[in-house]
Amino acid sequence: MSPTELSTAETRLRHSDYIATLRPLLPADAFRPNTRAFLPIALHITIIVCCWAAIRELPHRTWWPLIVILIGNSSACMAFLAHDFAHKSVTKNRALLYPLELVLWGFNLFPATLWRRVHAAHHVHTNGTHDPDRRFLASELSLSGTVAAATLYPNKLKWNIGFWLQWFVYGIRHALTAFFYSGSDKPGYVTARPIYQPGDRVWIALEIGFIAAWQFALWLFLGQAAKLVAVTLIPVAFTSAVVSWYFYTNHSLNPVDDGNDILAASTSVIVPPLFNMLHSNFAYHTEHHLFPTMNSAYYPLVSTLLQQHFPERYQRLPIWRAWSILLRNPIATSRRGAIGTDAARDTAPMAAPQQRQSSSAPYSRYAGSH
Repeated sequence: MSPTELSTAETRLRHSDYIATLRPLLPADAFRPNTRAFLPIALHITIIVCCWAAIRELPHRTWWPLIVILIGNSSACMAFLAHDFAHKSVTKNRALLYPLELVLWGFNLFPATLWRRVHAAHHVHTNGTHDPDRRFLASELSLSGTVAAATLYPNKLKWNIGFWLQWFVYGIRHALTAFFYSGSDKPGYVTARPIYQPGDRVWIALEIGFIAAWQFALWLFLGQAAKLVAVTLIPVAFTSAVVSWYFYTNHSLNPVDDGNDILAASTSVIVPPLFNMLHSNFAYHTEHHLFPTMNSAYYPLVSTLLQQHFPERYQRLPIWRAWSILLRNPIATSRRGAIGTDAARDTAPMAAPQQRQSSSAPYSRYAGSH
């Protein structure tokens, strides 16, 4: 079913409704930590470090393009692995979680605590009013909001390529929001401000300092600023393009809703099998929102079950078709009628823990702890 067809459906289901049907049909192994993910993590770190050494020692720049591509590919893969790691689908060992998140996100210049807060809000309010990842509404098109909506999201504007570099400004936008705004206040260039715990600003500042020190040490190791650009900024741009390829298809095909109905708010896309392998099945994004702590290797099984049990609600289409729709989007999105509010969802009774994998659970259990 396509996102445009879903707009005709009136009935809304909640997260727990889907979980009650699907969870008993899934094997217990799907919810055990996927420790095998440590192998690709170690492999990509090794590739990146070896490429640093190679670009330092090579006297000529002939091989630089190949090295940059290798680092860029591994950095992009690392972003998806860091995403899984943050959801505790790789390990639940508290002694490993934060230090490795710090390092994994550090490869892509992103503070780990900032990621936790912004991404937790996204899961709790998926494509709802308080989702920091959703598109802008027409009522939010202030000057800064219009600039952000027009340049940071794919739309019908020709020659708009700014959204491919979303990753560069994503962290900056939300870091500035975290540091300089409080409570419900927010700048016009973000759609929502997550709830930050006491001390989060300190941790984010320390993590930014850690990343800066890392880059300074790497610059000393490489010996040239041009080499630092080649092994850091260009690969992060590569990561941004790869992540954006998926990111906008996840929810931007759907009108802003109340944040309750995961299938109404999310879209999965069909990509070549190689990309599923490299990118931790991130194309199965509806499946991820239903079971955020699940081993991503089982997302195809969830997809099959969704096609069997919720065929009229499940949205999955080829990624090329998703992008053909995105590039015809207006600058601002519309709002779909809702059965409740985000606040109502947060206070609604939840199913038993064995039936419902809470969207915020991977974060709430260690919110504010390091």
